Amino acid sequence: MTLTSTAKQDLKDLLKETHKRGIMKIDYSDRVGSMSDSEALGLLIAVVRRTL
Repeated sequence: MTLTSTAKQDLKDLLKETHKRGIMKIDYSDRVGSMSDSEALGLLIAVVRRTL
């Protein structure tokens, strides 16, 4: 299974918001397009863990 362009855009938007709110110290949103699917999912897991 691969991430769709919509899913990657959603992740990009989520990363911008988590950086804006101070949940993530680094804004990774500009790197989503060059990430592998496993890297993107790993980053999503990190965001979820920090927001629970």
